[in-house]
Formats: sequence, C-alpha cells, structure tokens
Amino acid sequence: MIVQIIQLTFLGLSRKYHLRNLVVGFAFCTFIWLMTDYVSSRSTTGGLDSTYILVNRIYLVISALLYPYAKYFYDWLWDLFFDDEVWVLGGILLLIVLYFKFIIRAMLFMFAIGVAPLGLITLYFVNKK
Repeated sequence: MIVQIIQLTFLGLSRKYHLRNLVVGFAFCTFIWLMTDYVSSRSTTGGLDSTYILVNRIYLVISALLYPYAKYFYDWLWDLFFDDEVWVLGGILLLIVLYFKFIIRAMLFMFAIGVAPLGLITLYFVNKK
C-alpha cells in the first residue's frame, strides 16, 4: 500500500520532466544560496545570524527537491484551463510573457513547500487511472 502510494506520487513523473525541473529548482537554490553568502560576507554589522542562514539553506534544499511537483501542479492547472491552445506572440509581448514565466517559476520555487502537496495529490489521482 505504502509502496504503491510512493510509486504513484514521488515516482509518478517522467524522468525527463523530473530531472529538468530538479535542475531548474537547484539553479534557483544555488542562486539564492550564493546571494545569502554574498550579503553575509559584505555586511558591516557582523553578517547574518548563523541560525537564519541554516534555516534558509534547509528551506532552499527542500524547495528545490519539491519544485518538480509544484511545477507539475501548475502545468496540470494550465492544461486544465487552456488545453491545446496555441499562443502566437512576437516582439515586446514575447519578452513580457517570458518575464512573467520566470516570475511564476520563481514563485513556484519559493512556495514549493505549500504547492507540492497539491501536485503530489494530483499525481496520485492522475496515475491511479
């Protein structure tokens, strides 16, 4: 029973999709990790509290590991509302859309701990069929 739930949820994504989104998640993680190190080293008031840095890094790693499931839930919702619609954009509008895609991915990363359980529940029911 437990093995089946794990197979339908955590192992329910295709390897390519899971690996691609893990790379994106760890890219966000690395970027924020390095920013925290930079801010801590440049601070004139003694740097950031070591407890804050530790909690921040644990949160970043957990968010990076859960990011593929949060992204799956976002993609599932997008497909639910827009299905197979094709968007043809050009010029400045395309740059604006790409900017918002980046913002959405960054927000998915930051809220992955809250959104990923919804993705895991969705994966369970989608793969159970």
